[in-house]
Amino acid sequence: MKNCNNCKRSIIELHQNFEDWYNSEIPKQKNILKTKIQDFLNPNFQIVYPDATKQNKIQFSNMIYKDHGSSKSFNIKLKNIKIQKIDQNTYLARYQEWQYNKNKCFLKIQTSSVLQRNPKTKKIQFLQIHETQKKFKT
Repeated sequence: MKNCNNCKRSIIELHQNFEDWYNSEIPKQKNILKTKIQDFLNPNFQIVYPDATKQNKIQFSNMIYKDHGSSKSFNIKLKNIKIQKIDQNTYLARYQEWQYNKNKCFLKIQTSSVLQRNPKTKKIQFLQIHETQKKFKT
């Protein structure tokens, strides 16, 4: 796993799941939230926002659950995904996340994520996400 192709696939798949969740393309059900989003998050997951606030896996999942269907024309474009191996099962991912609503860009997020591979299952999970952002007028 020199360049961790599974890391890139996991990043793309999780963001597609976010898009589908916010657009109501998947049903608002706890078991679907688990398979489409929570299963990608390490039990010790945390997200750090630009204002330095953070959420753990439960807080983040609750927020996502409440926001189901909140943006019917929400779209995410990922650019410049770079993966750097830290140790045998840990990777640093850096990428740009461009968010669109009604074909207008309203947010660009520079993201750093720490990903871990479970040595037994080989599944990639997000351990930490750190976001910085620039808003655009719509």
